[in-house]
Amino acid sequence: MQNRIKQLREARGWDGRELAKKVHTSPSQISRLENGERRLTLPWITRLAKALDVLPDEIVELPFNKQFMAKCDPALLGSTIGWLLTACEKHKIKPDTKNLSKWASYVYNEAVEHRLNFKRVRELAFNVVKVARQKR
Repeated sequence: MQNRIKQLREARGWDGRELAKKVHTSPSQISRLENGERRLTLPWITRLAKALDVLPDEIVELPFNKQFMAKCDPALLGSTIGWLLTACEKHKIKPDTKNLSKWASYVYNEAVEHRLNFKRVRELAFNVVKVARQKR
């Protein structure tokens, strides 16, 4: 999946070493994440978003509308995206950003509407990807 880590890093005038220092990893790990050679997991999305001072969807370029983003809890949205990406990897699905955005919006809205705890949100994210896999 395409990501904007390098673009966001360079916009701040940072090299790979500086971002690596901020997320407590090596410059080579940052390079692998930027180039898609390392899986972008929930912990990575969270760490990078915090270091770059952006919302998680900005890292993976999800096309959320501004109204949706204005009401979002970044931690819940970041967790939702991470769980969806983990589920996609488990089921060997390479989602496009449109589907990932649609799934994340659905899971997020269900979590808020039904006041789901993080465990239930994770289960829902995995089930959404499982259903998508079955439809292929």
